[in-house]
Amino acid sequence: QARLTGSSRQDSLAELADGHFGKALRAFDELKEDREIAVCHFHMADLVLQEQKVPGAASLTKARLTAALRHARRSVEYWDRSGALQYVKDFVSSHIRVARLLECQPRPGAIAEACEH
Repeated sequence: QARLTGSSRQDSLAELADGHFGKALRAFDELKEDREIAVCHFHMADLVLQEQKVPGAASLTKARLTAALRHARRSVEYWDRSGALQYVKDFVSSHIRVARLLECQPRPGAIAEACEH
């Protein structure tokens, strides 16, 4: 399902989710809730990967991929600072998201860069 059923809104579900994550990110930033900010960044990056699973999905634009990588890396930075042992699942999951996004890059060596990460 790409759009809300029975809604007059023209935004796709991905656009709606991205907007809500953006609002949450700004709110948590105002509250200085670093962990929640990292979680928002994680989900904003993951949203792009989820979009790619939809049959017939358009290929990622460079801007969308760049933004998703930025979100994923910001999440990684937080979990790196907070301690990999304290938040093992989040630490590993965020690194996997970065690798999966690196793999989406339309250039030679993208898969090798993803594996190195």
